[in-house]
Amino acid sequence: MWSYSKTLQDMTEEYTPIGEALQEQNVTSYNKDENTLYAAKLIISRPLWDGNLSFGGEYTYTDHTNTYINDQGILDDDYSNIRENAASAFLEYSRSFGKLQAQIGVRYEHLASDLL
Repeated sequence: MWSYSKTLQDMTEEYTPIGEALQEQNVTSYNKDENTLYAAKLIISRPLWDGNLSFGGEYTYTDHTNTYINDQGILDDDYSNIRENAASAFLEYSRSFGKLQAQIGVRYEHLASDLL
């Protein structure tokens, strides 16, 4: 999944400081937002000892880049990039005993995040 947006805003702001006359200023801002997401999941299930054994894994990668510029310097400019990788693996066994069902399993997750 990918998304991309750009916004340009140009406005005139009017304000009145205490005890002074009405004042005006231009405020111009530019914002660019880019997002990327990759995701994958794999599950394999097999019957085992009157139950079911499942194992598999998941992987996701996200990348978010934001650029914000204010020409007049009223607001701070921002250039940020966040990247995140997440991987997991699991193993699960389930079995029915009449109306009762039991499950046991383990899961490992690893998450890495970078702020550039």
